[in-house]
Amino acid sequence: GTSGSLAAFTIIGTPEVAVRVAFAGTLELGDKWEDEGNAYYCPIEVTVGDATFKGTSYASADEFEAAVNAKIATYSKDYVAGTDLSTISGNAPVITWNWAFEGNDNYKDTYLGDQAAAGNAATISLDITATVTQID
Repeated sequence: GTSGSLAAFTIIGTPEVAVRVAFAGTLELGDKWEDEGNAYYCPIEVTVGDATFKGTSYASADEFEAAVNAKIATYSKDYVAGTDLSTISGNAPVITWNWAFEGNDNYKDTYLGDQAAAGNAATISLDITATVTQID
């Protein structure tokens, strides 16, 4: 496909103590996000909440991954005792991806597509951890 959902959360419960809900992300691009000359090229855009991260805006996969992971962590928040955690969905990251084939390098995009058709597809994965910890 050319777009999809990577993560959405539902947390439930009403803790009797103050808690910290912490989010940690591990975005990983496979090693095949490269153009024909083996230079990093990733036309994927990852949106975390209202912030979009364009893979082509970064010099390396590591920089792109770090930016997305850092944004996910910003959704961590403390809640007072008695908070119904099922109501905090607006404070949890919704994460989507999009292959931005418009406005990028058609030659490089075609190269990635040809690689995928040949069984040598670039991959992307995201692991998210949501941890609820007592803080008082």
